[in-house]
Amino acid sequence: RTMESQPSPPQGDLPLTTSQQKKQSLLLMDRKREQEERELLLLALETAQLRVVVKRPIHANALGVVTPILEDEEGNGTSSVTTGMEGGESITEGSATVPKPSYTISGTVNRWDVYVVNSNPRL
Repeated sequence: RTMESQPSPPQGDLPLTTSQQKKQSLLLMDRKREQEERELLLLALETAQLRVVVKRPIHANALGVVTPILEDEEGNGTSSVTTGMEGGESITEGSATVPKPSYTISGTVNRWDVYVVNSNPRL
């Protein structure tokens, strides 16, 4: 018996639709995670007496800042552009608005966004 060799598929080439599906799936997972984080922030703001402090990566947007999605030539929302905390808009999650942080404390790797709930605490 002789084995006939079959042409091997090109290495590293994924069908474009699979690659686009993966990007879209990752984008949706990121959006869901961001939505869950905002919901948790809103819950914390409702229950806090003085302030809520959120630890974030130094280059990440604050939870109350919009991250717009740009579409490529084919209309796919695959690339994201982040806006700085100063240039972002507050977003509405359900019926509540997610505020921008009152102030931030920056480290070398992390940043702490501080949301002041009550500026006149009763002691």
